[in-house]
Amino acid sequence: MTALSVEAFGQLAEQGLTIVDIRDTAILKQGFVKGSISLCSPSIFGVYLGFFSGFSLSSGPTPLLLVGEPSQNLEPFLKALPDGSGDRIKGYLQGGFEAWEKAGEPVDMIIDVEADELMMDIPFDDNLVVMDIRPAISFGDGHLKDAVSLPLAQMQDP
Repeated sequence: MTALSVEAFGQLAEQGLTIVDIRDTAILKQGFVKGSISLCSPSIFGVYLGFFSGFSLSSGPTPLLLVGEPSQNLEPFLKALPDGSGDRIKGYLQGGFEAWEKAGEPVDMIIDVEADELMMDIPFDDNLVVMDIRPAISFGDGHLKDAVSLPLAQMQDP
C-alpha cells in the first residue's frame, strides 16, 4: 500500500475519493479529516466496504484513501477486505491525522453531549439535525422529535 504525503492525499481527496478513517473511536473524536468516514474496526471495515461500491466513477467503484495512526498496523484491515477489493485502496495518509492537522488542512470533530443537553440545544440551533442511523424498525419504535431516519444500511452517499 502506498504512503501518501499530505499534498498527494489532499489532491486525491479533491478528486472525490472516499476517505476512510480506521483509527479508534476515542482518538477519532478528538479530530478527523473533514468528510471522512469512520470504520475503526477491521470487522466493520470489511463488512461496510460494500456500502461504498455504489460510488462509481466511469471506471468502476470509487477508490479509497485510508487515515490511520502512524504506528497503526493496517494488516487486519486489509485481511478483512473481500477478495479483490484491496485494489480499491489507493493509499494511506503518511504521518496519519497528525500530519494532516499540522499542515493546516480542514478537520472536523465529534462533540459528545448527554441526551438532556441535546434536548436543550435543539430548540436554539436552527442548523442542528439529528440523524438516526438505526434500522427503520428501531426508529419506528421510538426516536427523538424531528429526528431524520437514515438507516446506515441505506446510505448511498457518504
